[in-house]
Amino acid sequence: RYLFTYYAAGTLLLILFWIFVWQRGKNLWKNPVGLYILFAITAIVQLALQSAHSGSYNNVAMPLAAMMAIMIPTVSYYLLNRNDAMIRNFVLAAVLIQFGGLFYSFRSVPLAMITKKEYDAGAAFISELRSIPGNVFLPQHGFLSFMAGKQTFGNSDATEDCEIASDSTALRLHAEWQNAFALHRYDAIIIDDGPYRPFDSIPGYTFVREMNLGPNPFVTRNAGAKYIPRYVYLPKK
Repeated sequence: RYLFTYYAAGTLLLILFWIFVWQRGKNLWKNPVGLYILFAITAIVQLALQSAHSGSYNNVAMPLAAMMAIMIPTVSYYLLNRNDAMIRNFVLAAVLIQFGGLFYSFRSVPLAMITKKEYDAGAAFISELRSIPGNVFLPQHGFLSFMAGKQTFGNSDATEDCEIASDSTALRLHAEWQNAFALHRYDAIIIDDGPYRPFDSIPGYTFVREMNLGPNPFVTRNAGAKYIPRYVYLPKK
C-alpha cells in the first residue's frame, strides 16, 4: 500500500534507475547512490516486518518516507542525465504526480491542518482543564495536563506495556498505581470517550460529570481513531 500508493512514483523511479543504471555495469555499492538504494531497501524490509504487527501504526513508515525524500530527487537527477526524451518525460511526470499525491495526503490528514474551530475547541478544553483544582490525571494523554500548567503522569498505554512483562518491576509499578488510586493521589481523573473506553469504574473514585461538551468538542486522534476527553472522576469521600 505504501510502495504503490503513497510513494508509487518514487517506487517506479527506483525501478527505472535499477534497470537503466545497474545494467550499465556500475558497482552501485561503491558510490553514494548505491548506499541510498541499500538504505531504501532496508527501510522497505523494516516497514514490511513492522506492519505485520497488530499494534503497528502509520508512523512505522517514517524511515521509508525519509529515504524516499532522498531517493526521489537523487534518482531523478541520474535518470534525467541520460538525455533520453522518453525517460525524461516519464520522470518529470512521475515527480509531478508524486508531489500532487503528497499534497493530497497532507490535506487528508486530520491533524496536518488545524482549523480555527479546532484551535478554539482545544483552547476551551485547556481552559476547562485548568479550572479543575489540583492534579488531574488523563490516562490516555501525557501532554494535556502540562499545557494546563498541571503535573504530568505516565501514559496508560506505556504503563500497560510495562505491566505485560509481569516481572518484579512490572508488579511493583502495578502496586504503586493501585496505591495511588487508594490514596487519592489524583485530585481528578478524566477518561476519554472513544472506541476503547474502559469500564466505568476506577478504584477509589466516582464518576461525577461529563466535560468538553457542545457541538464542537476538543478531539484527539490516534492511528485514525478519535478520542474525546470527557468523563470526570473525583475521589470518593
